[in-house]
Amino acid sequence: MTPATAPLGDLQAATVELVRRVAASGGRFVLGIAGPPGAGKSTAAAAVVRHAAASLAAVVAPMDGFHRSNEDLALAGLLDLKGIPESFDGAGFAAHLAALRVDPPAPVAWPTYDRAAQAVVPGGTTIEPEDQLVVVEGNYLLLDAPPWHRIRPLLDEVWYLDVPIDVLHPRLLAPATAGSARKPQRRRRWRRPICRMRRSSLPRSAAPT
Repeated sequence: MTPATAPLGDLQAATVELVRRVAASGGRFVLGIAGPPGAGKSTAAAAVVRHAAASLAAVVAPMDGFHRSNEDLALAGLLDLKGIPESFDGAGFAAHLAALRVDPPAPVAWPTYDRAAQAVVPGGTTIEPEDQLVVVEGNYLLLDAPPWHRIRPLLDEVWYLDVPIDVLHPRLLAPATAGSARKPQRRRRWRRPICRMRRSSLPRSAAPT
């Protein structure tokens, strides 16, 4: 299976065409929506499912449920850098995606993320056998480094949301520095991780060398 990777233009038109193809196939289709943090992946994924719902069963399977626990991140010295690839359970994410490809489909308990509590909710949702379109959204669907390299072959198609770094910076730095009396220092600390997160999310052909 070789996923197609393309920039996302007109979301509604792209979804109409996708639904036509998925309905004609009769089988499960796993769509990836990739992009850097703050690119609008969750909004796009929800819109795809909303547009598709009139024609077939569709559901969002977010990558956020695979955040490592705050306790684990604190022990690793990564709590302040939550969002970089190492702050996720990439192997667990790959294993859950592989479970979606089982034929015939079986129910898959999928973890979600409670943003208010800043914590993972194990089994927060369930991908049911009748869910024909599964929309997986996440930062690192196209990252080649292990264990993330296992993700891309499990997706039928990938839509990439590209956002310029000068747009991402204010979106991501605001929550990272909120309430801090040392905002200038924290902004400097976060500048490099934000650039790295964007590079890590890029399609391989677009990633800088």
